[in-house]
Amino acid sequence: MEDLITVLEGDARDTLAAVAASADFVLLDGWKDLCLPVPRLLEPHLAPGILVVADDVDLEDLAPYLNYVRDPRNGYQSVTFPVEDGMAISCRP
Repeated sequence: MEDLITVLEGDARDTLAAVAASADFVLLDGWKDLCLPVPRLLEPHLAPGILVVADDVDLEDLAPYLNYVRDPRNGYQSVTFPVEDGMAISCRP
C-alpha cells in the first residue's frame, strides 16, 4: 500500500511545501482554516483530473474554500453532497 498512498505527518504547510511529486487525490478533513491554503499550495503539483474532497463544507469556516473551488477562474469543477456536515468533491481537469 505504501506505493499508492503517502501519509505525511506534521503541519501541512511545511510538509507539503517540500513535496515535488504530483498529487492524484487530496482529502481535506483537518483544520478548517487550512482547507484553502493546502490546495493552493499543491496546485503546481496537481495531476490533471485530480479529485479534491473536502469534508464539513456546511460549516461557515469553509466558505472561503467553497468560493474558491466554485469560481471557474480557479480551474475547478465542484459539486456538493448533502451528507452530515456536507462534502464537496472538486475536479481540476
